[in-house]
Amino acid sequence: MAPHFVLQILMVFVAVSLSAWAYLLIRLSRQPTKFAQYWGKPVGQSGGLLYVAMGDSAAQGIGATSPQKGYVSLLARSIQQKSGKSVQIVNLSKTGATIDDVISDQLPLLRFLKPDIITLGIGGNDLRSYRAADFDASITKLISQLPKNTFIADTPYFMHGKWEQQALEASRVLTRQARLHGLTVAPLHKTMQDKGWQSMFYMYAADWFHPNNKGHKVWHNAFWKVIKPQL
Repeated sequence: MAPHFVLQILMVFVAVSLSAWAYLLIRLSRQPTKFAQYWGKPVGQSGGLLYVAMGDSAAQGIGATSPQKGYVSLLARSIQQKSGKSVQIVNLSKTGATIDDVISDQLPLLRFLKPDIITLGIGGNDLRSYRAADFDASITKLISQLPKNTFIADTPYFMHGKWEQQALEASRVLTRQARLHGLTVAPLHKTMQDKGWQSMFYMYAADWFHPNNKGHKVWHNAFWKVIKPQL
């Protein structure tokens, strides 16, 4: 096969790959509005268990192909199957939320609800401008106000470099404070880490930050490890 023909095939492959990636990024950019509309009212059947989700874009399901494929929806189905009761979801999370946003915007809404189960996944956005003292102060303030039936995930696994060092440090701080206040910690960091570096090729959406369908299943598994024994 002539070298120039091989080069042409390679160029076509790269062009198609970049076009597909751009298309996926465009779809991803439209998800926050679409998914927020989906969660704009309670989802599921009332009269059974009330499940309140708090946190950031991961709790919205961003990165999955639909909100129903996000970890919150997956958990609701697992809770319903295990308990034998209907589950209604009230999702207070918001794309882009930080720990301080949960304190100011989501906690006040929680006071009007009487949830049987609460999950909280937060901290990923705080790592973008991480300062140890600020993270410690914010997470301590948040955790001190959470009900005892809250299952809180530690910070996601960032794989390498300073991002992972900061994520691991933040995870330890979060875990320590949660346990001091009697909350159950979902081992998200380790559950993701156990998938290995190869997971970057199949667990993430086009932005390489949000989990895709498979990644949301991993988030589900991290929470389910600690929720299941308490049902």
